[in-house]
Amino acid sequence: MIIYLYGRDIYRLRRKLNEIIEGYKKINKSATNVKELDLKEKKYQDFKEIIASESLFNEKKLIIFKNVFFNKDFQADFLERIEKFANSKDLLVFCEQEQDCKGAFFSAIKKYGKSQEFKLLSSSQLKIWLEKAFGSRGGKIEPDAVSALISRVGNDLWRMENEIIKLVNFKRNQVIT
Repeated sequence: MIIYLYGRDIYRLRRKLNEIIEGYKKINKSATNVKELDLKEKKYQDFKEIIASESLFNEKKLIIFKNVFFNKDFQADFLERIEKFANSKDLLVFCEQEQDCKGAFFSAIKKYGKSQEFKLLSSSQLKIWLEKAFGSRGGKIEPDAVSALISRVGNDLWRMENEIIKLVNFKRNQVIT
């Protein structure tokens, strides 16, 4: 199976990737077959060796690829065998951050696998995300405080999460105004 995660919202992309990894680890208790390949440094041959290796515990492999757009040779070799990989028991996850995903490789991945784009949140989506984030941590925040927080932090969800944690801990069981 092939999964393609991409977009400018690195926070939510990383969360989704972690969700996939945790799901894999629940099913495959030993989790010895989780591999990460940065294709700026690695080649198709490195991937081929991993995919060809036999698992000690007969587990499927989880291979995470980063920076695939920096390696045109890898793309060409992968596309030649994409149907085989799409029907494989192994899980192949491609992650591209802040990349404009176009071209033959991206089209093939969308055809043979699943893809999810993580765009930056709009201001209305960011407000909803913020309210849920506060609620999940047991905090409450007034709408004016949401707007003020967004105007100060912007769309950086990593920083926003840190600010939420600080505010919830500071205001314990009180509404943030």
